Amino acid sequence: MRINTKLPTNFHLNAFRETGLRVIGAALLLLSLLPGCQTQKRFNDGFCSVGSEEVNTIMAHWARTFAEQNRLSAEPVHEGRGNLVAPDALLREVCDLAPMSLPMPDSQIHAFIMKYKAPPVAVPIAIDAMAIIVHPDVPVAELTYADIQAIYSRPNATLDNGYQFQKVYGINTATTRIQWFRREFLNTRRESDHVVELSGPLALVDRIAATENSIGYARPEETVGTDVRLVSLGRAARNGQPAIAPVAPTPDEIRLGRYPLKRYYYIYLPPIERELPINAQAIAFARYMLSDAAQAMLRPVGLYPVNPEARRNALDTLAGYAQNTLQN
Repeated sequence: MRINTKLPTNFHLNAFRETGLRVIGAALLLLSLLPGCQTQKRFNDGFCSVGSEEVNTIMAHWARTFAEQNRLSAEPVHEGRGNLVAPDALLREVCDLAPMSLPMPDSQIHAFIMKYKAPPVAVPIAIDAMAIIVHPDVPVAELTYADIQAIYSRPNATLDNGYQFQKVYGINTATTRIQWFRREFLNTRRESDHVVELSGPLALVDRIAATENSIGYARPEETVGTDVRLVSLGRAARNGQPAIAPVAPTPDEIRLGRYPLKRYYYIYLPPIERELPINAQAIAFARYMLSDAAQAMLRPVGLYPVNPEARRNALDTLAGYAQNTLQN
């Protein structure tokens, strides 16, 4: 799969740090610079995908296998330009597939409703999970969401058993992972100043393994072969969702939906009602992502397969596109 993640030299990432109209302007500028998925070219290329860079690796595996199995002359194109660009690319009909590692915001869904009188279609393609990790000597086996909020919001937070973490670590990046963590535990606020920010998850795992009385977070797959310990996580009832007793971040608990600190990766498609026909290969590729063979490729890249019931529901949804596809 051809994946283009390098921005043109005349584009400045600082634009993404601004808010309001400057953010929108940056997204539109980036759309105009996409080399592989321009509307006039996409059917010549077969079809394309624009969205989260966090799916680059798995999309490359899927695209290569899909192209080989279907004897395509070229692999599908994925432009890993981030969640900010995905909705606008789909809305402007630059692409038929828009993978996102965060749910599409209500304001952007509303834009589809205004244009097509229907929302985009979200298909779950993978599950991501994050584990709370501690130094192996920490005398804590399980924590709650309230515990994590306290630990990252104020220094010297004391747990119910009287224990205090002396070192609290986070990730100093602009990735969706830190946004996800803040949304889950801090109501989107930043961590307290006592939290030590490291360059990435692997540096964080190494630091916790070497530091007594420490805590942090990482994907379970990123801790394999290290000395850190993963703790069980529980959550009180909130937003109409029931309470969750502490659950360990094992592959089965994550896949079955019982572990709370997880998120779906979605691939968004335009509404079936869209006047411009949807590329038939794009629908076939989306169906392939939900196949047993494609889902089996997720674990080696640190992700988890979607449960069978959700996959069946998604396949039923994709079947609705049969009458509005463009055959190549």
